[in-house]
Amino acid sequence: MSIFEVTVREVCGTCNSGWMNDIDVEIEPVLVALANGQRQDIPAQSVAAFSRWASRVALLRTMSDRSSNGHASAALFHELYRTQLPPSGTIIRIGALPQLAFEGGSNGYAHGVVDDRHTAIAEGDPRSTVNLGTWGIGFLYVHVILSFPGRGRALANHIDSRIRRMEPRLVKVWPNRRRAVTVRNLIPPSDLESMGSMQYFLHGRAPIVPDYNS
Repeated sequence: MSIFEVTVREVCGTCNSGWMNDIDVEIEPVLVALANGQRQDIPAQSVAAFSRWASRVALLRTMSDRSSNGHASAALFHELYRTQLPPSGTIIRIGALPQLAFEGGSNGYAHGVVDDRHTAIAEGDPRSTVNLGTWGIGFLYVHVILSFPGRGRALANHIDSRIRRMEPRLVKVWPNRRRAVTVRNLIPPSDLESMGSMQYFLHGRAPIVPDYNS
């Protein structure tokens, strides 16, 4: 199923065909050009629209998880609708892929907290839920971190700080003061396998990397 065809029971038809559809329509020209490799930048005037779209997709993808434990908080949907901006604490990064012409990705969630020095993670605190969503479409790779208001923000920032050190080719789109965003270097998909693994960020367990050449 295409990432653009994801529907969930928790979202009514009016929203799917109304304001959520408007989000898709607004960013479509820039998004299609990025996915087709026709451009490598998001102009400043489109940063908010792209971030709105990425947040919408990430939120809906969490709702497709069979376990309700992984569903994003309804408060995040309400905030997206109310402000027409990514929910507070959302972190969005993008990268450029070699031409794979695929739509796929991963979803993950965790309940946990980090210590004051951000050096250790203790799991089990439901007040600190973080959702991690990644997907690729053509040349475009999207990475979104959603965090539950409150203590989840520290865990989200901890994960993002690791991403920044591990894969600097993933460029931050949001939060952003509406500056243009440009991706300059292609990232082999094998280098991105860990970026979508919550177990990797929590426990250092590297996922099995498929053979993309087979």
